[in-house]
Formats: sequence, C-alpha cells, structure tokens
Amino acid sequence: MVDIYRVIRQNLNKYIETLRAQVGKEEAALKKDGMDRRFLLNLCVFINTIDYMKETISKMTDVIVGLIDEPYNQNLDFSDEEDLCSRVCIEIINAMMRLYETKLDTILLNNMLKIAWDKLENVILVSSYINDLKLLTNFFADAIKENISNVYVIRTLKCISEITNNRFVDAIFKIKKINDFSVQQLHIGKLNRLRRDQAAVVQPRVDALWGTHIECLQ
Repeated sequence: MVDIYRVIRQNLNKYIETLRAQVGKEEAALKKDGMDRRFLLNLCVFINTIDYMKETISKMTDVIVGLIDEPYNQNLDFSDEEDLCSRVCIEIINAMMRLYETKLDTILLNNMLKIAWDKLENVILVSSYINDLKLLTNFFADAIKENISNVYVIRTLKCISEITNNRFVDAIFKIKKINDFSVQQLHIGKLNRLRRDQAAVVQPRVDALWGTHIECLQ
C-alpha cells in the first residue's frame, strides 16, 4: 500500500506539472491568435481542475492513512502536493493578470497619456479612458465570475484592482503639465467609479496619493 501511495504522489506531481506547462502554451497561443476570452476560459478550467485535485487529495489522505497499519501510516501525507496546487493556481491567476496589464497599458498609452492635459478647455463627466477601463474590467469579470469559485474570483478582482491603482498612479507621474480643467478632470476620472462597479472587492485606498500627485503638477 505504501508503494501505491508513492505512485499516487508521483502521478499527482506529474499531472500538476503538465497543467503548469499548459499555461505557458496557452500564453504562446494567445500571442498568435489574440483570442482573449478563450484564453481566460481555458485558464478557468485549469484552476477548477487543480482546485478539484486539491479537494480530492485532502479526502484521499484520510482514506490511505486508514488503510495502512501503524506505524507505517504516520508519515503519509500529501501536504506538499496540496501546496503545489495552491501555488499553481496563483501562477494561473498571474497569467491572467499579465494579459490584463497588457490591455491596461494600451488604454493608458493610447488614451490617457495622449491627452493634451495642459490644453484642456473643459471638463466632461467621464473620460474615454475610464470608459475603456470599465469595459476591460467588465470583460475579465464576466469571463471568470461564473467559471471559477468565489475564492478565486475575489482574488483575481483584487489583483485587477491593485494593478489598476498602481498603473494609474504611474501614469500620473508621466503627465508633465496640467491646467485647472485637467485637475478637475483627473479627480473625476480617478477610480471611484470603478470602485462602485467592483463593490464586492476590497480595494486599496489611493485618493490621498492620487491627490498629492495632481497637486504636484499644478
């Protein structure tokens, strides 16, 4: 029975590593075909598979320990495999975030940073880059919310929130000069609207930092 335990561990590790390698293949395929939704849905399948494995491992440990006589069953556990499952799930979410970062940087570069902030002549309710960002975050949320457990949905949205906040602050640093209209526009365009859209997510507070950067540009 101990031999079977070793075989199970070997096969679990092999399968987990196979899924990990597949994430890299999915990222390579994404660069070729640009099918963002397919990429996200496939990664959701990987997360679900590994999450199921982790749940099964926990139950299987109790069964195997119960079948092996003492003292041989005392050092039998799959804690390393459970930890590996958790790490790979985080790696998969990080792969999702690499796609999000690429899309977000495009929005900031093509929209926000191309605005002539020092020549702005009026203030509008919502900037175009905020609308684009809302579409981006909604796209990611729609792709994952019904396809992985709430634990991973919340973790993913928290990552999106942190990345968005950090990128926006970085973008403010890159704006060289602004006028009074720009100050109002930037305050309107900060992340409060996105916070309302992601009300279930605990997001970092950036208001003070955001305001400080804007004041430094005046």
